[in-house]
Amino acid sequence: HPDDQPSSSSPPAIKDQKQQDDDVVLWKPHNGAVTHLEWSAKHQLLSVSYDSTLRLWDAQQQHFQQIFATYDDDSQYKHRIGYNLDQGRSFWIQYACFASNDSNSILFSTSQGTVGQFDLRQPRRSSNSLSFYQQLSPKKINSLSMHPNGHLLATAGLDTTVQLWDIRKFQSSQNNKINNNNNNKTPKSLASYCVGRSINSTFFSPNGQQLLTTTMADTLDIFNTDDVSNSKFTKPDRSIRHDNRTGRWLSTLMARWHPTVDDLFVVGSMKRPRMMELYNSMSGTNISQVTGETMTAVASRCCFHPSSQHITLMGGNSSGRVVIAR
Repeated sequence: HPDDQPSSSSPPAIKDQKQQDDDVVLWKPHNGAVTHLEWSAKHQLLSVSYDSTLRLWDAQQQHFQQIFATYDDDSQYKHRIGYNLDQGRSFWIQYACFASNDSNSILFSTSQGTVGQFDLRQPRRSSNSLSFYQQLSPKKINSLSMHPNGHLLATAGLDTTVQLWDIRKFQSSQNNKINNNNNNKTPKSLASYCVGRSINSTFFSPNGQQLLTTTMADTLDIFNTDDVSNSKFTKPDRSIRHDNRTGRWLSTLMARWHPTVDDLFVVGSMKRPRMMELYNSMSGTNISQVTGETMTAVASRCCFHPSSQHITLMGGNSSGRVVIAR
């Protein structure tokens, strides 16, 4: 950390590294692989890394600021928000995202099945900054998604189950001994569905009425989430057969919604020629396949530009190449 001396199980100190070549600017704010990037409504870029830090990049100031990190039990970190959360080599932050449209709080999940919420409006050293830190799974949680209502949370990961939670029922960090995992009991989920294989991701649609899940059972599962308060998922409302077996050397596939169109999503493909596939979620049909000579490898991670006037796709592969299609 910039203002700390690193210990053996804490993220080492790092300074922003910037390289510029013509139209390309390269930043290196982390010491580990970057697992997720997400823009906020305030034009700040959230970066998540296996070094167990969360950072925000300000486009105007051209600077990455560390907003959260996990630490071991070294007494020098006692007054840090993430003190004693780091449990050693098998612990890291797996995923993080903004919890609301106003970008005031961030959700994160870990390799050990815990989920936390961090409030950006609180001082960085304030114990109130961590709204909750809850054990939700015995295994790694690969992704999180917050419903537009602000309290319904979807999780999925290595425990092969997609689950919905009401975060209003979580114990706050003030009432829960977050630094003692034995006392951090798992709450009861509102709804759950066992896929039987690891789940790469699960995301709510923009209006919150559908939940899109990418599984290692080679399916893209879609659940209607109009009313889950008194029922469990018995099966997906629509299930699309899709080859999601990328192997150990490629990043996993994660189907993602268009940010403003409620029934459109994109996912990478293992097919040849290499392509990105667009689906209509209501019918479950493949409506378009985007390919071309620049698509030379599997685009494991795909997303849309938020513009609704033109469909603009981005696909990234495991070699660091990004393809933009319009």
